[in-house]
Amino acid sequence: MHITLAELANQYYELFNDIYIHALAGIIVFDIITGLCKAWVTKTVNSTIGRRGLIEHLIVLVLVVTVYPYLIYIGFEEVATAFIFFFIATYGVSLIENLAAIGVPFPKGIKKRLEKLRDALNEKEWFYLGKNN
Repeated sequence: MHITLAELANQYYELFNDIYIHALAGIIVFDIITGLCKAWVTKTVNSTIGRRGLIEHLIVLVLVVTVYPYLIYIGFEEVATAFIFFFIATYGVSLIENLAAIGVPFPKGIKKRLEKLRDALNEKEWFYLGKNN
């Protein structure tokens, strides 16, 4: 498959009209704001951690802006949507965790499920790193 510069430019132009991109950008901004509030409330403000977090957010944005238009262009709209929903869900969990740490009340069921999800993800991460033994 061959993509021309004009077609690529059009795909990137269409990103400005994509609701999923707007949703992801919005939730990233809210995650950054709530992360700063969490650091302030818990008195753990650290420029190194903040810088690392901003770099991670930037990497996610670059990855999404790079991969998402190509997936749509080659006809994998469902995969592209799932790809961006994964990041929206991940940031959503982070946002809820930040709000809970700030003191925003959440139902115990939601908090318990998020803790289970976090623990399950941490266990899988350790398993993949070979530290499960």
